[in-house]
Amino acid sequence: MFKSARSILDDKLALIGLSTIIILLVIAICAPSVSPYDPMKINLQERLSPPSLEHPMGTDDLGRDYLSRIIYGTRISMTAAALITMISLIIGLIVGTASGYFGGIVDETLMRIVDIMLAFPSLIITIAIAGILGPTFENLIIAMTVTGWVGYSRLIRSSVLLVKEQDFVVSSKAIGCSDLRVVFDHIVPNAIAPIVVLATLDMGNVILGLCGMSFLGLGAQPPTPEWGSMLEAGKPFMESMPTLMIFPGLMIMITVMAFNFLGDGLRDALDPRIKAKVEI
Repeated sequence: MFKSARSILDDKLALIGLSTIIILLVIAICAPSVSPYDPMKINLQERLSPPSLEHPMGTDDLGRDYLSRIIYGTRISMTAAALITMISLIIGLIVGTASGYFGGIVDETLMRIVDIMLAFPSLIITIAIAGILGPTFENLIIAMTVTGWVGYSRLIRSSVLLVKEQDFVVSSKAIGCSDLRVVFDHIVPNAIAPIVVLATLDMGNVILGLCGMSFLGLGAQPPTPEWGSMLEAGKPFMESMPTLMIFPGLMIMITVMAFNFLGDGLRDALDPRIKAKVEI
C-alpha cells in the first residue's frame, strides 16, 4: 500500500490531479465560508457585469455573483457525483461478488440481468428514467445510479473469479470459515483494487453526465447553482457575455481532468503488470 502511495506521488500528473481534487473538496466543504456573496441573491442593477475586483467572475443576467455560484456549483456537482459513484459501486460490489463467488444459477441469473441492462445504451435509459420521474436533480441522481452499477458488477465478478481460486481462499474454506467471512476477509479486500481505479475514473464521467443532463434541462433547475444549468442559462449570452459559459465549462474540464489524472496514476500504481513493464 505504501509503495502504491509513493508511486502515485512520483507521478506528476497523478499528483496534480490529487492536489486539484483536494482543493475542490475544500471549496465544496467550505462553500459558505469562502463564497463572497449569497449565490441566490438577485441584484438587477448589476446584471451582466464583467469581471471586476468586486465580482471576480462578473455577474449573471440576474445580477448574481458568478464566483459564488461557481463555488456552490462545486459543492453540488462533487456531492452528487460522489453519491452516484458510491451507490453504484456498492450495488455493483454486491452483485459482482455474489455472481463470481457462488457461480451456478446465481451467476447466470445476475449476469443475464446485467446483459439486459447493457443491451440498451445507458444514456437512453438515463434520459428515459429522468423524463418519467421528472426533471429534478434528485431524479437525475436516481436515473444515473440505475445504470451506473452495471460496469462495476462485471469488473468485480472478474476479479472475484481470479481471487477465489487462490490458495489462501481455498485454505480458509478448508478450515471451516463461513462464506460471509471468506468474502469479507479475503475476497473483497483482494479484488477491490481495480474497482477503486474504475470509481476514480468514473467520477469524471459522472460529473460530465450530470452537467450534460442539467444542460439539457433534465437535471438541476434554475436557480440552483449547478455547472450544467449555469451553462444552459448562459447560452443566450454567448456573444455578449461569454464568461457565463467559459467559467462553468472550465470548472467541468478541470474537475474531469483531475479525476482522470488520478485514476491513471492509481491504475499504474495498483496494476502489477504495468509496474513490471516499467521496471523492465
